[in-house]
Amino acid sequence: GAFYLCFSQQTKMERKQLLFPFLWVVGLFVFFSISQTKRSEYLLPVFPAMALLVGYVIDRAPGPVLYVYPDEKTAAENSKDRILPMIKASPRLRTYLSGTEKDASALRINLQHMPIYLCWARSVASIANKPIKYAIADEIDKDGFDAGKKEAGPLDLIDKRLTTFRPVSKYWKISTPTLETGNVWRELTENTDAIFDFHVKCPLCGLHQLMEFN
Repeated sequence: GAFYLCFSQQTKMERKQLLFPFLWVVGLFVFFSISQTKRSEYLLPVFPAMALLVGYVIDRAPGPVLYVYPDEKTAAENSKDRILPMIKASPRLRTYLSGTEKDASALRINLQHMPIYLCWARSVASIANKPIKYAIADEIDKDGFDAGKKEAGPLDLIDKRLTTFRPVSKYWKISTPTLETGNVWRELTENTDAIFDFHVKCPLCGLHQLMEFN
């Protein structure tokens, strides 16, 4: 559903520009989801594609961005090691930096025209009270994204932050799949508008065959 919305609100030219990072994310996710071994390191190739999507948002369709990670340390590390370096390395994107040191802190990046928030799943206060246009929930099958008994889970709280910008908001949920009871599989079976089969072209006969795994 989130990936469909990513394209449905864009012009034809914008959809062409988004197609490459979209296929990058989906292709890797599908490939490693069907692999026998599940390790979080397998998702590392997805991060550059997500960075391209966020970079596109910053330059072409600005709006408040919310990254949510399983814990505070991971949130701070991704801000320092991935998001800020991406912005600073791009001649175009770094023109949006305010130039003030405090505007590029570990858990909040204030660009001239939009903020980027970095939160962690178990901190309700860090997620609350923020009108968000783009949300990225990373590693949603890890500890931290589980729903508590007395309040809504982090994924539902993130979804509420998108209310102001509906129907143009985008919500990406990423994870290494674990158990069928995990968040990512529940999203697949309960909250997905469309599911696509994965076919591979046979190098010998040229037929596209459905990939099926026990």
